[in-house]
Amino acid sequence: MSGFIKVSAGQACKVAEAFDGRWEWKAANSVVKEAIDADGCVIAYLDGTGYYVHTSYATLDLSHITA
Repeated sequence: MSGFIKVSAGQACKVAEAFDGRWEWKAANSVVKEAIDADGCVIAYLDGTGYYVHTSYATLDLSHITA
């Protein structure tokens, strides 16, 4: 997936929480779990190498979010 940057698990969860993302597997045998926002867009994902968020969310100050 392009347009994503690797972040900590906590940061990815905060992005998902801030934008009402829900974590889901897109396919039964998928190795990628995605956080989907209310518009159906992928805002973060987890794969075998770590957590990633969309670059537009990567630098937001989400220190006020508990996730």
